[in-house]
Amino acid sequence: MNSTAHLAVLKLAARGAGLRLPELWWTLFMEILAVDPHAILAGGALRDAGHGKTDEVKDLDFFVSAETDLSTLECWLAAHEYTLSNSVDLGSVLTDEKTEVSVSRVFKHPQGGVEVNVIWMADGMKPSDRVSTFDFGICQIALSAFGPILTQAFHVDAVCSTFTLISCPNVENFGRSMRRFERLRAKYPKHALVIPPRFAELEMHHRAASDAVDLLS
Repeated sequence: MNSTAHLAVLKLAARGAGLRLPELWWTLFMEILAVDPHAILAGGALRDAGHGKTDEVKDLDFFVSAETDLSTLECWLAAHEYTLSNSVDLGSVLTDEKTEVSVSRVFKHPQGGVEVNVIWMADGMKPSDRVSTFDFGICQIALSAFGPILTQAFHVDAVCSTFTLISCPNVENFGRSMRRFERLRAKYPKHALVIPPRFAELEMHHRAASDAVDLLS
């Protein structure tokens, strides 16, 4: 299948999943697939697009395989005036996730618009493996070369208008997820937070830590 036909099939599949994406997103995605057929576009951008909030998307998160050489993509980005604004060794700042992701590079355009965030997976990890590790079910959505990836947790949150905590390995992550939900409340005012009982201990420790900070402030 040539790239034009592939794009048409992907667009059709995306529309079937309720995703109507801007042409720029498709262009970027196809450029990345050209150098890594295992790459995915995932997370907040697709969550927002699926809820009619495309105009509010600030960045696109592309996950690529560890061995991917994106020099061709970087040349394309440079030709379209994107510049590298930040490069982070995620293994040094996300200690609990260092076995999954390694490096992130953020590219910006001088006229604004969405930022392009390219995230390399760690050795042995597939980009598609990342989807089920996203904290809230409503965020477990991605687009691959084969079409949309929607987990069962995503479907439940989409139908119930909820943010259900699905993946949270420790108290630090719990706090990060709670802060993320607070930021997203303005965008999703009708969505309720759901914390399953299995996270009760993490929630207790988080509240105790928050109370201690309040006492000291």
